[in-house]
Amino acid sequence: MIIILEDNKLCCGCEVCYNVCPQKAIILKEDINGFVVPQINQLKCIDCKICKDACPVQKRLNGYSPINDLQLAYAFRNQYNNIVAHSTSGAASYTFAEHILKNNGVVFGVCWGNNFKVEHKAIIKLEDLHLIQGSKYVQSSINDCYKQAKEFLKNGQLVYFTGTPCQISGLKSYLKIDYSNLITQDCICHGVPSPGLWRKYLKDTYGSKLPDEIIFRKKKDEIGWEEGGNFAVRYGSRWKYEHYVQNLYFRLFMNNWLLRSSCFLCKFKTGKFESDITCADLWGINDLLPDIKDDRGMSLVLIHTNKGNDLFKEIAKDNFIRSISYEIAIKNNGMAIQSVKTREQQKEFFHDMQTMDFHKAGYKYEPEDPLLLKIKKKLYPLKRNLMLLLGKREK
Repeated sequence: MIIILEDNKLCCGCEVCYNVCPQKAIILKEDINGFVVPQINQLKCIDCKICKDACPVQKRLNGYSPINDLQLAYAFRNQYNNIVAHSTSGAASYTFAEHILKNNGVVFGVCWGNNFKVEHKAIIKLEDLHLIQGSKYVQSSINDCYKQAKEFLKNGQLVYFTGTPCQISGLKSYLKIDYSNLITQDCICHGVPSPGLWRKYLKDTYGSKLPDEIIFRKKKDEIGWEEGGNFAVRYGSRWKYEHYVQNLYFRLFMNNWLLRSSCFLCKFKTGKFESDITCADLWGINDLLPDIKDDRGMSLVLIHTNKGNDLFKEIAKDNFIRSISYEIAIKNNGMAIQSVKTREQQKEFFHDMQTMDFHKAGYKYEPEDPLLLKIKKKLYPLKRNLMLLLGKREK
């Protein structure tokens, strides 16, 4: 009987085992906490161990470590303010993807599916690029995107595949070949929240009347990029904004309650990247670029391979870039090399989420006074205005 991982808590949910099984003996099901996990039909399984060999976590446990050609870091912002305004930080990922599409390539990224399910999708038209723009703080379903990517690559098409570090590792394991026409980009991952709890949040918050649009970090004048942005929902033409510390789902995510167990022992935060490029927020911009007076958003771009560097050079000429210290950039984005801290009561938290309303269970573990949160929200624009007066910021 095949066992992919001796410790199921280390399963990262990359779905590569499901995609590589030649017998289709593996199905994906949500566990009791709402995370997708593989289940093996032992009657169909022929014990070929292809799934075990492909598992990126198992590879790391066996001692595999990626080799990076380069360690380059840049501050990046797209030249167009409207594109930056609709991106989480400085629109680096969008800019790379746009360049690929303009050169007849294919981009894989995360989009909203039906009822705000978060899933990977292939983008082949420039007018559809907005579908994968902006962060979505839920673990995405890969579906058959590994297989699709392989077909595009075999046909000689340029492919830009974005995802979490474990998803990029899953793709590489699935492909087995280092295709010259493949460029991969990961993010600096805080951790992946439960898709099941995301559905529960939507149901217990909005019932059957789901919003028309949800944006996790929508920028607004009084709440700039550095303050984290707003959780925003739209009904028709009306937007409702909550600062991220005021939104319960966002606060539970940031404080590690919603995360997969493997995120607390992540095998991909080693300082060695399997991707060609990493895109993230450029936290610590005041220390790295004290002369930049801007709060519209700035991306951090880390270059790990010559292939990634070649692509970066192609987009750099038309946008704002500044070379920065790789070491300081990593230090300011600690999640690149260290796992989040576990919550001692997480088992109790997930149990309560199974039996209680999302908000009732959530406030039990994050009981901060809503009035205090409102006061904090009011203080953010005051802080920003004070910084403007001191000459540390300008709109």
